[in-house]
Amino acid sequence: MVGVVSNEQVERTYSGTITIRSFGDDDDALYLDPTKGVYTEPLAGQVAEDVEEYGNTVTVSYWITDEPRTMDELVENDALQLAGSADADYHQRYSEITGYLYTDAELVIGGHDLLAELESHVGRWCLLRVRFGERPA
Repeated sequence: MVGVVSNEQVERTYSGTITIRSFGDDDDALYLDPTKGVYTEPLAGQVAEDVEEYGNTVTVSYWITDEPRTMDELVENDALQLAGSADADYHQRYSEITGYLYTDAELVIGGHDLLAELESHVGRWCLLRVRFGERPA
């Protein structure tokens, strides 16, 4: 879901169950699988597209719970918030001779490895909110 926060800020929300599954030749792609429907691209790829479109200065908040919650329920709890420059990448690398080699998957916000944090919660539900264009305080 994409929302406009102000003329200079765009907010994007990603939510679903943290899942590791295949994407092309990558057997370890991290997804947030929504309750309804299925994302067709790993989380790092989705964020990389949004960083390219909206810029890499972001503020990220996320909540991890045992089951889906509404935003009102989530804000009652403390959110983990990260701010700073976003480095997001998702590319599968190939050789003309040997085929698939490896996948570059990166989602680093203000020096924090968000993919590693989310991977430690596979099977749990996550709502991830990213504000693009916001300058950290």
